Amino acid sequence: MKKIAYVCFMLLVVQLQPGFSQQQEDWGIASQLFYQRYYDRVFDLNFQNTTARSLGIGNAFLSIADNLDAISWNPAGLASLPHPEANLVGQFNFDMRDYFAPNFSGQKILSEVSPQLIYRSAALAWPFSFGRLKIAAGLSYRFLYNFSNKFNETQYFYGGGLFREEKALSGGPQAVSASFALSIIPQVSVGLTYNHILGSSKYDLQIKSPWADNRIYFGFDDEEEYSGSFLDIGILLKPIRFVSVGLAVTPGWAYTINEKSEQFRINDYDYELGWVEAIYETSPEYLNEYKIDIPLIYRAGIAIHPLRKLTLTGSYESIKWEDLKITRDGNEHPNYLVNVETIKAGVEYRISYGLWTVPLRIGYYTDDLPYKDKWFENAYLGDQIKRAFYTLGMGIYRGHYAIDFAFQYGVQNYKWWMRQADYYNGRLYETEDSMNQAVFSFGYRL
Repeated sequence: MKKIAYVCFMLLVVQLQPGFSQQQEDWGIASQLFYQRYYDRVFDLNFQNTTARSLGIGNAFLSIADNLDAISWNPAGLASLPHPEANLVGQFNFDMRDYFAPNFSGQKILSEVSPQLIYRSAALAWPFSFGRLKIAAGLSYRFLYNFSNKFNETQYFYGGGLFREEKALSGGPQAVSASFALSIIPQVSVGLTYNHILGSSKYDLQIKSPWADNRIYFGFDDEEEYSGSFLDIGILLKPIRFVSVGLAVTPGWAYTINEKSEQFRINDYDYELGWVEAIYETSPEYLNEYKIDIPLIYRAGIAIHPLRKLTLTGSYESIKWEDLKITRDGNEHPNYLVNVETIKAGVEYRISYGLWTVPLRIGYYTDDLPYKDKWFENAYLGDQIKRAFYTLGMGIYRGHYAIDFAFQYGVQNYKWWMRQADYYNGRLYETEDSMNQAVFSFGYRL
């Protein structure tokens, strides 16, 4: 039975040659993350960090920026802080994923996603006065995006077998940030955040057959490192009492991704030795360095306070990803990205009861990916991957302490070909991701 299961696996999954000198499309692996990591198809390029307060109002925080979230969204807001502040932010992911296999593919895929508790950021800001000038300085350490996730995906091949893909992704790029803000006059503040990127991520894929003692027939793991630095420049204007306007720009900068290691593991059956594991390590000369020239990004937002306790806010962001330049080991690399325009909107209403203040929040934002779906033969042939998020949030404030909580529900759909044969036969797979996160933060004011 073990040998039969192995033969079925090798026929359905992969035929590999020592050294892996040629990339093959016909893997038969359900994980799009595997193809993204091995073929370097997708780079994560979202460099802002969300926290509970900003997420609750749909991340439309640019023109409010009245707490430590300003370090990420609009550093000019730090100048309006009345007291020193510190906070810690965490996140709990309970994402979901559904696969839809095409008719006549003889296949069904079931996905399980393990919930993950993730540390997001820690920050500190200290306002002070210099004559009539209000000045503030801030520091933060934050995950720009934390990759931590675990997926178990089971493939049923009708008449062929049952195989389980287990994937673990950990780490991600982090930023050490220093901010400085200055209130020129009560109606105008300016600020600057310098962000230094560091960190790494690891990916591990294991394919098993439950019919053969959960033996790992095929494994792949790799590690990447990240580096770069960029500036966020912000302005906060308050032309009239109940209106504030936020403007921010991120000048173009260089982001580097270094492949540090890449390894395949294959278990083969030998009649004399039994099961033998072969390990193929990618030679250092075949590990790539990608340098990505991020284009100029600008953002604009407005907040209106029609009532003392009510805030309506919205913002707009534009990124010309088509202008992005990529080099691989110093050679020009194709850019298949498309431009992205993002809108964000939210409402906050504060309820006061004695010494307690309870803000209630609701929001909506788009976060379309600069990528298209349906990858095939070095090109994106499909539509841009659209994403939309709905958010709810609340806070509990008393004295020096602040607790904020927010929940978001988002969906993205994309179609893809698992094998070359699927492309030629017009068989499209479809993935629907539900991105559900609960973000919480604990703040303290001196």
